[in-house]
Amino acid sequence: MAGLCGLCIAADIAGAEACVDGWGRMVSIVDRGEEANISADLIVADPGWSSQASLRPECVADPSYVGTRAGGCWSGTMRLDEGKLFKYTVATSNDDMMGTRFTVCVSALTNCAVEGVFMALRFPAQDFAGGRLEMRRPGHSASALLPDKPKHPPDLCSGPVSDIMCASAGGRLKFSATLDREVNAFAQDDRAWNIESYSVLLQLAPAGELPAGKTASLDVAFRLSAERPATPVTIEVKPDQMLGLWEGFGGNFVFQTESPVTEYALRNLETAFARTQATLAEWEPENDDGNPCRINWASFEARDAAGSNLRREFELAGRIDRMRMTRILSVWRLPDWLCETNPGGWGAWRTARVARNMEEELDECIVSYLLYAKRKYGAEPDLFSFNESRE
Repeated sequence: MAGLCGLCIAADIAGAEACVDGWGRMVSIVDRGEEANISADLIVADPGWSSQASLRPECVADPSYVGTRAGGCWSGTMRLDEGKLFKYTVATSNDDMMGTRFTVCVSALTNCAVEGVFMALRFPAQDFAGGRLEMRRPGHSASALLPDKPKHPPDLCSGPVSDIMCASAGGRLKFSATLDREVNAFAQDDRAWNIESYSVLLQLAPAGELPAGKTASLDVAFRLSAERPATPVTIEVKPDQMLGLWEGFGGNFVFQTESPVTEYALRNLETAFARTQATLAEWEPENDDGNPCRINWASFEARDAAGSNLRREFELAGRIDRMRMTRILSVWRLPDWLCETNPGGWGAWRTARVARNMEEELDECIVSYLLYAKRKYGAEPDLFSFNESRE
């Protein structure tokens, strides 16, 4: 599914999916359906922390996104004060061994004095109160208990670090970050400033003069392990009471549909329900002609090429319909050009919104997909959904 970022620490910690907004901030990270609202941001601070810029929309000019096969790259200009401008990039990629890799660069566009350039990792107090934070480097480890009540003074621990682990009380959530080099870091209880989180600030550039053209960078890999709470369940079977009709199991035929698993499931499992995906970002990656009342069929038909993901998607939908299953067609991600802010990246769909005055273009995109699938492949879904929409 969608978003971007990553981590690592213990061998038993699984990979995860990070969700990144349109400006390059990680807003949450997901492991096996369990979401933790852990965030990652960039901060440039004036001396004495008199003011600061981050990747909040009000601090960023000209944000842009470029998708890649491995992940994505966000860039823009951070504005600290009048005349203090910084070019930034945030690039993500997936690494099976390390997790999701997050590479950040911040370059000063003018000579300016700063308190430092930081990557800020924030852990919600609601989930991590009573847990433990460890900041490690070769031959040394510093740890701190994450207090249930606000701590005064708010300092938790500090020092050089190359590896971070943060676990919730009881260990249900385990988050880790592996850095490409040692940096200075400090952890604090943000509730001293009425912010319900704990944070770790990784210093990419020290306090002092930051010359124009000077770049501060960091490469970090994120991982998350999230265990579902184990709660006892009691099931009572009353064979004399009929409450509903069991029609059968359902199958999710969306990802890696060319694998042998798909063929085995269709041949052997007697599936009654099936869900397939409408990959609208591939169906109409750019506006076909600017007129939502006219469908440029030549533009769409050209994308249904032999061996393409769209071709496999249409053929699978037609096959499932011929097997007389109840089929649900779902959309995970819209084309970027239909969205209010360029959502970018697989996972960033969670924060995407349809742009103003683009509703009719969205209608055309969906209707053309449905009409083409029915006309060319005899595929017509029983149900339609925008999958995992937050609205």
